[in-house]
Amino acid sequence: MKRLNLYLVGLLIAAIMSAGCGKDDDEKSGGAGDVYVAGVGYDAQEIGTAILWKNGVAQRLTDGTRDAEAGSVFVSGSDVYVSGSERNAQGNYVAILWKNGVAQELSDGTRSEYAGAVYVSGNDVYVGGTKIWKNGEVLYNTGGGSIFVSDNNVYAAGGHVALWLKNGVAQAITPTERFWRSTSIYVSGSDVYVAGMVKNDDDIEIATVWKNGEAQYLGGTIYASGSSVFVSGSDVYVAGYDGDYAAKLWKNGIEQDFKDSGTLSSVFVSGNDVYVAGRGTGKAAKLWKNGVAQTLENVTVPNSSEGSNASSVFVVKK
Repeated sequence: MKRLNLYLVGLLIAAIMSAGCGKDDDEKSGGAGDVYVAGVGYDAQEIGTAILWKNGVAQRLTDGTRDAEAGSVFVSGSDVYVSGSERNAQGNYVAILWKNGVAQELSDGTRSEYAGAVYVSGNDVYVGGTKIWKNGEVLYNTGGGSIFVSDNNVYAAGGHVALWLKNGVAQAITPTERFWRSTSIYVSGSDVYVAGMVKNDDDIEIATVWKNGEAQYLGGTIYASGSSVFVSGSDVYVAGYDGDYAAKLWKNGIEQDFKDSGTLSSVFVSGNDVYVAGRGTGKAAKLWKNGVAQTLENVTVPNSSEGSNASSVFVVKK
């Protein structure tokens, strides 16, 4: 299922979490609270196990007997929600939502469906993927690998048909470039931000962020994309990559001094701290806090051909 990461990049999982934060957890997370990362670890046969890391410690969501992957994590109060997918006995992928480690199947398994994003608003839990589900029921048949809920409106991105969707309706049609992909969406006030990529006539991929449909090009070589967008106050952060294992982080369109290599999948800002999750060299899941890397524990086979990948990060401030 590793191919899914190309489209649901920024496109996560867990066991039951305690509501409190102990001293050891505080020390591992730098005193900031709890840091959750969702992703996948592969074994030697390239079978994925959905994983949730809490403050760097791995917990299995699936047992590794069937291919699985976690795509997104969201924490609300004492509840930890993770969306992802697992292959069933018939060979199809089933969209799944885990709440505190308990799985709920969102699709019936008669054909492959995926869950790439989860968002909690009040008492409602939204999951985005091949469809959009609300509290376990199909809300829209049009989906998206990234979702955001604001003022009871459901925004989604992640595909090639429309730049983004609002309540299941396309809001921006295909840009002028001959090829493009949206991967992540964030709503701040009346502004809608979408991260992704475009490809020009010279086959150059350009990492891009759109604000209300207007593109800002961030940088590009032969292989580049914005994977995740996060807005904090007046600052717009985009995480992604520009070249093979050339990890990039942009703030307000300006490339930051990010010295490590890898591909970045998710960005989350908490106070003055910027957290980024992704995959480093050596095919290892990593978490960066203010540019300092932490290699996350691989619970499968450390030297497997596919290694591990971190898809999403969520920080609960203490």
